[in-house]
Amino acid sequence: MPGSDEELMQRLQRGEVRAFDQLYERYRGPLYSFILRLTQDSAQAAEVYQDTFIRVLQRAERYDSRHRFSTWIYTIAHHLCVDRLRARRPQVSIEQVAEMLPAADEGVEARMECRQQTDRALRALGTLPAEQRAAVLLRVVHGYSQQEAAQIAGVPEGTIKSRLHYALEKLRQILEEEA
Repeated sequence: MPGSDEELMQRLQRGEVRAFDQLYERYRGPLYSFILRLTQDSAQAAEVYQDTFIRVLQRAERYDSRHRFSTWIYTIAHHLCVDRLRARRPQVSIEQVAEMLPAADEGVEARMECRQQTDRALRALGTLPAEQRAAVLLRVVHGYSQQEAAQIAGVPEGTIKSRLHYALEKLRQILEEEA
C-alpha cells in the first residue's frame, strides 16, 4: 500500500528502499514539470530531478514528518534550480518545452487553439526573471499557498507576493501585446 508522502518518508528513514521508489515515481510528473519550467532545459531538468532525489536519500534522516513532504522536496529542487540558473543561461526553446505538455482531449481545432494559448503563455513565462517565474510556477501552476511558496523559495512571504504581482502584471502586458 503506497501511503502518504510523509508515511513513505518514515518508511524510507527506516531503510525501506521501496518507499523511495514510490516517492520517485509519484513526483516524476509534477516535480519534473516544475523543474523543467524553471530551468527551461530538459537536460538540466533531468539532472536536477536526479540530484533532488539524491538529496532526499542523503538527507532523509533530517526530514520531519510533521511537515509536508511536497514542500520539503520542492524546496530542495528549487535551490538546485537556482544554483543551475546562476551558473548559466537556459539554451532550450519554449517550443521544446511546449512539446512536452499533454495535448487537449478536444478535436483538432480545439487542440490547436489550446496549443496556441499554451505556446503564448510559455513564451511569456520564459521572458520573466527566474525568481518571478518560480513564484508563478509555485503559486499558480502547482497551487502552493503563499506561505509554502515562500518556504520553498527561501524568501519571506511578502517577497513571493511581490514577485507574483510583478510577474502576473508582466505576463498580462505581454499577452495583451500579442493579442
